[in-house]
Amino acid sequence: MKLKNIIKNKKADEKVLGFWWILIMLFTGAAIILCVIIINGAPLDVGYMEADILASRVLDCIVSNGYLVGNFSPSFDLQGRCGFDFKEIDVSSGTAKITESKYYVEVNISELNGKFINGFYTRAGEETKKWCEYQKVQGDAKKLAKCVQKNVYSLMKTAEGDKKILIKIYTGVNKREKNAL
Repeated sequence: MKLKNIIKNKKADEKVLGFWWILIMLFTGAAIILCVIIINGAPLDVGYMEADILASRVLDCIVSNGYLVGNFSPSFDLQGRCGFDFKEIDVSSGTAKITESKYYVEVNISELNGKFINGFYTRAGEETKKWCEYQKVQGDAKKLAKCVQKNVYSLMKTAEGDKKILIKIYTGVNKREKNAL
């Protein structure tokens, strides 16, 4: 009998619905706060994407229409030929100063049987190269340089005709202070 009175009484109806309304609002608020904490707690690091884009741009510069463009030697000027600027300008101290490059690019050209033909690497970014070599041995680490290797098959014009080659591009980006939180 009391249950019928509670249901018929409008004030009691509002009290019962008010409890459920508050409970739903608390769960919704807790879910929103939990999502924000999870999203903001994940490290934001675009180093892999940056290294992959750099490798693609190097590839676009040295290969055209499936053929290797130009002659390469260990002293090949990648910055001058492809228009890259690997200089870093640090303004954190209040004055602008050029610091060591955070980018490393290495290109090895070989025949399909593995015989090395030619290769070059950037002289800048030696610290990045060391971190990339460390990762080859130890595996990926959260706050180290991010390194990417791309293998691409191409053709090279020779006196005997077109030769099939393998181009290995190894790039590294060492912006761990800026990208990884």
